[in-house]
Amino acid sequence: MCENCKETFNLGNKIPYLLPCGHTLCRNCIEKIWEKQKKIKCPFDELIHKNHIDSLSRNEILIDLIKQYSGYNKTRSERSKIFYLFLKIENLKKKLSKKILFLIQKKEVYYIDLDFFYMLNYI
Repeated sequence: MCENCKETFNLGNKIPYLLPCGHTLCRNCIEKIWEKQKKIKCPFDELIHKNHIDSLSRNEILIDLIKQYSGYNKTRSERSKIFYLFLKIENLKKKLSKKILFLIQKKEVYYIDLDFFYMLNYI
């Protein structure tokens, strides 16, 4: 579900896209934000991304989960397990990101490999 509009992601106008900060929004919400501001201000951490919408990446892992979750050959139990695992992964990513930002603010961490943050987007 897109945390901005609270609508379910799909493979139509609600395709999930990754912002450079790591948050995921649907294409529709990103387009609305872009139309108003000509930049993308993340509604969660308020970081400003001046990249054009077309330069953003789709959240391919989430898209794969949508495809699997909406598959007709899956039982309700299998779809529930997939969705549960996705929610668990997203929750762990948020906790880890908050902890890292807290450590940076406390000056307990001086160097973070940017590849690590990118990796969080693909887990």
